[in-house]
Amino acid sequence: MFYPRVCLMLASVALLAVTACGSSDESDSADQAANPVTSCAEENTDAEMRKMNDYIQSPEGFAARTEVSEGEVSAVVVAIAPIELGDDGTSPTLPVGPCQRIYRFAMQDVPAGEGGVEGPFPYMEIDWNTEGLARGPNGSFTYPHYDFHFYLRDAEFMQSLTCVPLPPTDRVCDPLRTDYERMRKFQNLVPQEYLPSTYRADVGSAIPKMGLHYLDSAINYTVDHVNNNPTMLYGSYDGKIVFAEASVTIFNLANVKAARDQTLSWSYPQPTKFASETGWPTTFTLTYVPETDQFEAAFTGFVREES
Repeated sequence: MFYPRVCLMLASVALLAVTACGSSDESDSADQAANPVTSCAEENTDAEMRKMNDYIQSPEGFAARTEVSEGEVSAVVVAIAPIELGDDGTSPTLPVGPCQRIYRFAMQDVPAGEGGVEGPFPYMEIDWNTEGLARGPNGSFTYPHYDFHFYLRDAEFMQSLTCVPLPPTDRVCDPLRTDYERMRKFQNLVPQEYLPSTYRADVGSAIPKMGLHYLDSAINYTVDHVNNNPTMLYGSYDGKIVFAEASVTIFNLANVKAARDQTLSWSYPQPTKFASETGWPTTFTLTYVPETDQFEAAFTGFVREES
């Protein structure tokens, strides 16, 4: 089975240190491929990479699809390869802390649905975050999790969003070493009407080939809340929304598997104006498929902006 543009990027804490696809420049930190920077005293990068590669090469793969109902987009879905769920919020299938890394992989185009109907997201990627160090609001991002990024722009555009990474972790853009014009585009905030009213920019979260992140300021972020509820984010570049994102922990997946119908849904907070004319999702859904032992992550409930 063929999955387009599936590749692996190793990040020291959050950004690119090894990449198996795309061109390389100073923003890719290619010189760190053999010796990635980490704040962890003990590490086994080779073992981590082997575990990630084994997972990526799972025969079930990572397939994205667009679902259509009555000629309109109803869902954009990605299925992930089977994963063993640990009782402690970790997984023996994938690397976990104490070394904190983000692996960016399963980057692929999202095919059109039945009848050639296209959704708002032509491209997507999955990230695996090993965690190990508390970060995020109130130190609530503690346990390993997936990030599902659904992009409004195509792969060529997203891969062009480069900057000079900030040492020693190379997690985000370095505002002092990145030239002014490129950094300005990362920090150019989207107009508030294209965001839910309670969302605020995390100005330190400009990530190459991704963009700037926005979080819901109305949520009381605790470890328990993040573990049991997907974190819903928006992302922008140069004043425009470029992605919708949901972060999902192993606890989230375990809750889905234990649910009566093995499906759980959460509202995706809504802006006043939509960034896409082809519809905007209102719901994020996780489903366990016992026949294949796979989980599916989906943005669903697409609506159009009222004229």
